[in-house]
Parts: sequence; C-alpha cells; structure tokens
Amino acid sequence: MVDSGLLQIDDPVHLECLRFCFIPLIHHALNYFTHLWNSHRIRQQRHMEAPNGIPTEMYYLPEAYGT
Repeated sequence: MVDSGLLQIDDPVHLECLRFCFIPLIHHALNYFTHLWNSHRIRQQRHMEAPNGIPTEMYYLPEAYGT
C-alpha cells in the first residue's frame, strides 16, 4: 500500500484508518489461536517429569493435575 501510494505512514489519519480496519481482524485471529492452543492436549513426556493435559483445564482445575 505504501509502494502504490495508497498509504502514507506519516499521516495520522491513514494510520488510524489502518488500525480501525485491521485491529479487529488481528484480535479475532489471536483469540482463535489462543483458543486452539489452550484446548490442545499436551502429551506426557517419556524421559522427564513435566505436566501433561489440556492447558485450560490445568489452569482452572489444578487439583485434578496434582498441583
């Protein structure tokens, strides 16, 4: 956009419009990634003692995981 002349990064109005358009998309993508990451299962490690389970459950139900 800068190369084509559509966006001037020195112009505060252009930057505010860019934020207005893209921050909701970025926010949605980050929420989606966070949900996927916190709901995946962490496998048990063979050669080391490490917590295993689903991160969200481990956070909200620590007594179920021995912490």
